Amino acid sequence: MGSAWRAATSQSSRRVAAALVVLASLFFRPAMMTGPLAADDRGLSIMEEQRRVNSGYRDEMVLFTMTLLNAKGDRSERTLEMRTLEGPEGGDKTLLIFKDPPDVRGTTLLSHENRTGDDDQWLYLPALRRARRIASSNRSSSFVGSELAYEDLVPNEVTKHQYKYLREEVVDGVPVWTIQSTPRFKDSGYSRRELFVRKDNYQMARANFYDPKGQLLKVARWGGWWKVTAKRWRARSLRVENRRRLGGRAGRASETDGGRSPSPPSSPLADSDPRRPVRSWPASGGSPWAGARWSSLPR
Repeated sequence: MGSAWRAATSQSSRRVAAALVVLASLFFRPAMMTGPLAADDRGLSIMEEQRRVNSGYRDEMVLFTMTLLNAKGDRSERTLEMRTLEGPEGGDKTLLIFKDPPDVRGTTLLSHENRTGDDDQWLYLPALRRARRIASSNRSSSFVGSELAYEDLVPNEVTKHQYKYLREEVVDGVPVWTIQSTPRFKDSGYSRRELFVRKDNYQMARANFYDPKGQLLKVARWGGWWKVTAKRWRARSLRVENRRRLGGRAGRASETDGGRSPSPPSSPLADSDPRRPVRSWPASGGSPWAGARWSSLPR
């Protein structure tokens, strides 16, 4: 399927806008800092607390609009749906589904976080009527032409990164803690990331991504925070700018309709065991995995 796949991927890459990436927000717990800690320990403790604070949501469904801006200022919009199922032991599962316009409708990315080992990702293109597994060596490549890489679309497992607390500062007018994150796994497209965590609500304000040579590659900014529950926040907007391209492309995602809602009980995300058959799918759009087993997807 080589030539057909390349043709379909090339066509989709020109058409499909970037997806909203879910980068977990961070929580700083002063009670843990009973004495001076090394920078690595302090950074790790923040990330471990982040995982704990943001766990327990079980499932979530969000509908949002992505606007892609090119160097000429041209704009194109896409509507996407994101479904997430929390996996306490096996890692989180996420479906990212393009809903509109019709020429990209049904394009779907399935991501399955693994606490140990490589994460699993499959991309489904309707033109081929088949899903293809994304190899770990390709996770640093652009997600269908956007400013986001495939690895950006998988939750950040704490044990797969090394963290270092850097400083306190003010970013975009907001007091933050700054943490450096270095990947422990191979094939990452980043040598490191700088994470800027808001002090007022413990959510991400900004993230700087550096390429393997240590040069700034892109910047992500979150805004429009709103409370989903008493303890959880979600951003209404995410803007990702490529700093390497002269007048380069900038992707901006904003939620036009969202909030926490349960995943349909018959969806692939409802089966905690990925090897169980997918029985059905909601009538709106259909699913490339209906009637199949996740474990039998093409690799």
